[in-house]
Formats: sequence, C-alpha cells, structure tokens
Amino acid sequence: MAVAVKAPRRPSGFVPMDDQTTALIYSRVSTDEQGDEGVSLPAQVGEARRYNARQPGWIAGQEFQDVESGRRDDRSDYQRLLMTARGHALAGRRVSLTVASLDRLGRNIAERVRAYEELKALGIAIHSAREGGIVSEFTYNILAAVAQEESRKLGERVRASSRYFVERGWHPVGRVAWGYQWRQATAGERAEGAPSKVLEPHPVEAPYVREAWDRLARGESMQSVSRWAAQLPDTARGGRNLRFAAIRLLFNSAVYVARFGKADADTLERPAGRWEPLIADETWQAAHDSLTMARKMPRQANGEFPLTGLLRCHRCGSRMGGRTNRTKWKPKRPEPAREYSIREYTCTAWSEGADKADVRCITTIPARAIEHAVLTTVGELLAAVDQPKVREYARKAWADRERAVRADEDVRRIADLERDLQTTRKRISTASVKFLDGDLDREAYEIVRADLAADLESAEQELARLRGRARPVAQLPMEAVLAGVSGWSGVMRTAAPAAVRQVLGVLLDRVTPVRIGHGKYEARIGQIDWSPIGWHLLGTALRVAPSDNLVHVENFAQP
Repeated sequence: MAVAVKAPRRPSGFVPMDDQTTALIYSRVSTDEQGDEGVSLPAQVGEARRYNARQPGWIAGQEFQDVESGRRDDRSDYQRLLMTARGHALAGRRVSLTVASLDRLGRNIAERVRAYEELKALGIAIHSAREGGIVSEFTYNILAAVAQEESRKLGERVRASSRYFVERGWHPVGRVAWGYQWRQATAGERAEGAPSKVLEPHPVEAPYVREAWDRLARGESMQSVSRWAAQLPDTARGGRNLRFAAIRLLFNSAVYVARFGKADADTLERPAGRWEPLIADETWQAAHDSLTMARKMPRQANGEFPLTGLLRCHRCGSRMGGRTNRTKWKPKRPEPAREYSIREYTCTAWSEGADKADVRCITTIPARAIEHAVLTTVGELLAAVDQPKVREYARKAWADRERAVRADEDVRRIADLERDLQTTRKRISTASVKFLDGDLDREAYEIVRADLAADLESAEQELARLRGRARPVAQLPMEAVLAGVSGWSGVMRTAAPAAVRQVLGVLLDRVTPVRIGHGKYEARIGQIDWSPIGWHLLGTALRVAPSDNLVHVENFAQP
C-alpha cells in the first residue's frame, strides 16, 4: 500500500534565497547635532537596525555614517553609499536603503530628488524608520523642500550666534574636538558673553592628543600617527573611529592652541581664545614645520591615479600603473638645478614575468595628458547623453537588447547553474540574523561576511568561466545609468579620483592611448574600449544627436 509522504512544513518567516534583500543603512549628523541624544549616530543606527530586523528576507549590509552638514552633496560616506548601491545593482543583487529619518539623507532638495530618481531606477527603495517605512515620491519631495528651508533658517541663526561668541573670545558650541569636552558655563562666564557650554580639556583623552602632536613634531608621518591612534582603547578615543581623515583634520585645527579657524602660517599671530590650549605654541610650530617638510618630500605616493587598471601600454599592451616621479631640471645657464615632480603612468610589463613578449618595456605617459584626454571624452559623451531624445532612444534600444539576451539559450543555462550559489547566500543570511539578534558582534559579522563574500565571488568567477560565448546579463540597469547621468557629469568635473574611477568602470573596459607627439597623447573614442553600456550610449548619441563635441569616429560600429 502506497503511503503518502507529507512535505515538511516550512518554518514561520521562511524566505526563499532569491528574495533576499541586502539592507544598507545611512546615518548623518551635522557638527551642531553631534551631541543631541535623539539624532546621534548610535541612536539612528539602532533605529535603522531594529526596523531592518523586522523585515522578512533582509540581511544586514554595509552601514555608512557622515558627520557633516546635510547641505553638502560631497559627503564621503554618502557618495560611497551611492557607489555601493550601483555596485550591488551591477551584480544583480536586491538592495534597500534605510534611514532613521529622511532629513538624514540631506537638506539639498535638488540632490535629494536626483538621488531618489537614481535609486528608484536601480530598484532600490528608501525606507524611513520614523516615517513608517517606504515614503511616497510626493511626500518625499515635500519633506525634502521642508528640510531645505529649515536648514537655511537654522544656518542663519547659527552663523549669527557664532559670530557673537567668537567676537567675545568664546568657542561656539558644536562638535567637540578630540581631547576636549563641554561643561556648563558658570554664571560669571555667561555674564561675559559665553555660550551655554564652554570648552575644557577632557581628563582621559587630552594626554593622548598631546602625544599625537608630540609624535608629529618629532617627525612621524601622519599615516603613522593615524595607525597609532586607531589602536588606542575606546575610552582614549572617546568612541571615535579616528580614521586618517579625522587625524588630518585634527592637525588642521587651531583649537588646540586656543585659536579660531584652521591652521595656516598666521595661526599663532591670531588672538587667543578663552579656553585652555592642549599644546604649547612651540609644539604647534614644530609639528607644522614637519608637515611642511613632508609636503616638500613626500613619505609616500598619494595613489590618486584614476586610470590605473584601465590604461594599456600602446607598445606592448601591458597594464600601466601610476607613479610620481621626482626629477631635476638643469638649465644651460649657470643656475642651480631645480627639482620638480611628474605624475605619470608607466608600463608594468616587467612585473608580468616571462609570459610577456617584451619584459623590458619601460614606456611612460604623462598622467596629465592622458587623464585630460580620457576624462574630456567621457565628459563629452555624458553631456551628449543628457538630452531627452537621446535618453528615450537609449532606453528603448536597451530594452530590446535585454529581451534578446534573456532569450539566449546559454543565458538560461547559466541561470540554472547560479542556483548552486544559494548555499553560500543562505550562510550569509544566517550570519546576518545572528548579528541583528545580538548573538554576533559587528567585528565578527564583518569577518564572516567577508569570508563568505570571497567564497561567493570565487563561485561566480567559476560560473563566468563556464559561460563561454554567453552574453553577460548582469549590467547596471539602463534606467539607473540614465538617472545618474547628471550626477556622473558632476563627478567627472569635481569628485576625487576614487569616485571618477567608479564612473569610468561602468563606461569603459580599457584605454589604449595614441602618441601624436612628444609628450602628447590622444584617447579618442576610437582608441577607447567601451563597456557594453558605454558602447550603447555612444552609439545612441552618434545616431540620434551627433555633435561636434563628440570626437568623430570613422566607420563606427559596436562590437
């Protein structure tokens, strides 16, 4: 007799692996809000984590924090958040963004609307714990306008009060510098024009701050001081991360010698404020003399070469890496030689061993020439695409292309193979649940997550090897690219090389410069190997809105 076997019941809250969502968290405070209990960074992160823990199928993702004004669009972690979101979308992962309150995203209405449109195109919803979850686009825009107006009025009041206190020699209340703390002002101090709180040395942190200045004055590098500070106990750091950027700000602040403003050559000539300095003027001078020497003789390269990884040698085809070359110019006349620096890209064929045909290649290219050529070309492309008719054509043509890709038999086979990756994803989900429940601390979770992510990447690379002739499906959605075009144009003009590299990574595969003269190189459209998205946008621009700004290409055809 046949016996019916009942399928095991799925546990409550079970969510298929394909429905997992990586939950990013963003929190922000301005310097004036740093001490407010309701909007402090730990309070915001706690609210966002509790909200995420209630959502089925969500796993903990990266957390981003800024201590900057919401009126600034170039906040470091805010820009990292957007770049990370694009990266998740490029990898085909589902993502959400959680904030404690929508005004934490920023107070510039234009940027908030632009970011909303880009995230919407990426398929990323913005969740606000205090506003009850996903907020409609209409409500989002209204709240953005209100936040911007509140920010403007608050800024006027803060600037007026700050001027009043500075004129009387008191430090305005705001973000407290490492080594100091706020105490309530006495009645006598208030009568002399002091704010409600005044600065005083922190009994635990102040000795460590003095040691940091002494280390710099003795000739240690800022990087060395940063590494030392990062290893201090939490009580010594006051709970701060003390990343390199924070240490750089510390040595650029005149508060430690009881002066106002930032460090410059005239810092010690300014009148002293009415709070106790942490270091002597002699220590300040010695430390900044050391920094001046470091700028003249750098202890290490700055590493800011946006084309590293993309540039190929035009002679042997090897990768080229950036470096700063210091050389001397010897004039013909009897004048002393002068030293100057050259930023350049150099061929790395020697590092690729015997497999390279010409391991002796020592080709170098001036960084300024090739970077200007590439960034100008990419900027011209983005400007051409930022037109309504070009966007609409690109959107429709890309949709047709995606339908053709999805119909490919090899792509369907690859989709079946990807199901084998669910075991690793499930382990990531389990670790995330333990972290959100408090069974795993942040450090341990990050270690486990990094290990599993490495396993996942390795499996995906193996899958890519098996793809053979299959065309790639995991491309950044064209809607997201088009929504981000205006922002990308701004990045190309003003952002740091790391942000520029993110944009170039989406649009380009490699660049092979062409030498047109001594120290002169071109990187026209014909010499750039564009990514599939880059080729698509370029072809659309040349067909729909050809412009003299775009470099002319003979017999243009997408490969």
